[in-house]
Amino acid sequence: MRGLEEAVGEVFRRDARDIDAFARTRVRAALERGNTSGRGRSSLLPIVGVALVVAGVVSGGLVAPRLFGHGTSNGGVDASSQGPTMLPSAPSGTHYVGLGRVVVAVPDSWKTTAPQYCRVTRDAAVMFDSGVVVNCPNQASVAPASSVLVIDTTRAYGRHVVDQMQPAGAVDGRPKFEGSVGCGGKIRECSGAVAVPALGTAFAINTVGAGAEGEMSGILKSLRVLPNGLTTVPLSTGRFPYTPTLGSSAREVDLLIAAMRSAGLKPVTETVASDGVESGAFVASVPALGTPVRNGQRITVEVAE
Repeated sequence: MRGLEEAVGEVFRRDARDIDAFARTRVRAALERGNTSGRGRSSLLPIVGVALVVAGVVSGGLVAPRLFGHGTSNGGVDASSQGPTMLPSAPSGTHYVGLGRVVVAVPDSWKTTAPQYCRVTRDAAVMFDSGVVVNCPNQASVAPASSVLVIDTTRAYGRHVVDQMQPAGAVDGRPKFEGSVGCGGKIRECSGAVAVPALGTAFAINTVGAGAEGEMSGILKSLRVLPNGLTTVPLSTGRFPYTPTLGSSAREVDLLIAAMRSAGLKPVTETVASDGVESGAFVASVPALGTPVRNGQRITVEVAE
């Protein structure tokens, strides 16, 4: 692996704008932890755990990262693209989620949400960018939670993540890369990663609990490339790395709609009743963010009345 200074320099040279010195220090610390093996964890995983701190801007103790561009290339034809374009059915009890044409199946209980900073109890979730560094006053009491982080491998950080993986055959005719799966801790916790760099997408996966190993294996095995003619609803609001959730501002709704249009989809807004949510704020997307849809499909963005 390349030296730390070279890796950090590349990340900031290619992706950063207005980088605070504190942010640079935290990135280097993350990479150093990533080079330290032990405790049953892959050297890739601590880097993924601080994923989108790269190109961050420090504000009030929170490193707010910048968005990585969407990897939505759908060039070429693979075997799965033959015949009618049908939305795929995920294994029972799961649903597909991803970026562009690359998806994995996660349990139905895992919801797409914004990062859950400093919450002592966190829900299992799917996020475009939950790996920011936060100075939590109660860090020791923040419990681990199952999650999938979606990473764009067309940008410097994503390429660096893929550099830590090894070739692992192919999926639907596209080269696949994987990181080692590491499990450990008093609360059983497993971490792993998988990528399809040719289509610009990687997943950093964390599973927690008694069935962590089996859940990890199921997610890794579920990786697939959607047929031509299908894509996924964008998981983020455009340039800035934020996965909208209930109550996200009207400005974030506008950014999300712009991202949907850039992905070739047809978003329309619909007002709905939602107690405690400010008028115009985000309520939900139908179909849900990150889920497979047909190219050009109409997407309903629900906002509070």
